[in-house]
Amino acid sequence: MPSVRVDLTFQACQLDYSLSGKERMASLKPELSSFEFIEFVARLASHRYTKGTWPQRLEKMLDEDVLPNACSVDIDVFRVSELERFT
Repeated sequence: MPSVRVDLTFQACQLDYSLSGKERMASLKPELSSFEFIEFVARLASHRYTKGTWPQRLEKMLDEDVLPNACSVDIDVFRVSELERFT
């Protein structure tokens, strides 16, 4: 899934639709609340998988993408980003 899709989905989950214009965009935060995170995973599942019902897509994402990677840390990802900052 393109990172742009992930970014747009992240933003869509936390937009405050009671605001408008610049105020709406200013309301974006760098973190999701627990409810926003659930919405985020559900939206990603609907974009990532195109076959099956929505609950089937969500279950597939949880089984194939989320659970196999839960509680695992790839510290090399952080090291690469640190090196890129200095080059």
